Amino acid sequence: MYLQVVGVDISHDMIAHCQQHHQPKTPSMTFQQLDSSQGDSFISANAASFSLVTSFSCLHWVPNMPATVSLFNKVLESGGQFLFVVRARRIRRREKLSLAQK
Repeated sequence: MYLQVVGVDISHDMIAHCQQHHQPKTPSMTFQQLDSSQGDSFISANAASFSLVTSFSCLHWVPNMPATVSLFNKVLESGGQFLFVVRARRIRRREKLSLAQK
């Protein structure tokens, strides 16, 4: 099984950092700049080709989440998975007590 990892980010500086510090150590890992709201060429080049798309603690920063999730769906292969982690707001002690009493 051949594993290929593609990292994307809207920031040119972040991509340059990853290419400099991570790509030389792991040739199967590539990085490219991507604005997910303008991802037509990325979708065309990668339609139905990913088995897994991940997003860790950054999806809530994306201005156009529906366009981004649509992009993810278009590049996922049939049966592919989307794993995401977002930060939930902190629940204060009073809220916890209020929720527990319901």
